[in-house]
Amino acid sequence: MLEKSNIGGEFLDDETKERIRQIGQRKIRLGAQEQSILSDDEVKNLCISRGTLSQDERIIINGHMVQTIKMLEALPFPRNLRRVPEYAGGHHEKMDGSGYPKGLYAGDMSIPARIMAIADVFEALTASDRPYKKAKPLSLTLKIMS
Repeated sequence: MLEKSNIGGEFLDDETKERIRQIGQRKIRLGAQEQSILSDDEVKNLCISRGTLSQDERIIINGHMVQTIKMLEALPFPRNLRRVPEYAGGHHEKMDGSGYPKGLYAGDMSIPARIMAIADVFEALTASDRPYKKAKPLSLTLKIMS
């Protein structure tokens, strides 16, 4: 169970998280010293509900879009490419405003930025190279996205 939890996945149920916490409270004696089987950090990381990133790590990862936008805005794009920072920077936005970095709604985004955001969700759902989840079939992906 601990080995499976250490891989990460789409969803870790409350029962498994509670079992991990119980294991983490167990002590072992090494010579004259007693210590926990799992450290607090190990328990925290094994209890991640989705994927493999903690909340703190997720915040750091999400910051990559802010840095991407800043770097792209510093480049001297020709006129026909001047909106590249907007398009690239919007690929993690979601139509319902729950994305990042700006939490934009569909109406706040240009058509190309929306296309990038939709393509990113499609790719995330169908990607076969994610260690924490299997690729979803096209029929299910389209159902989720509709």
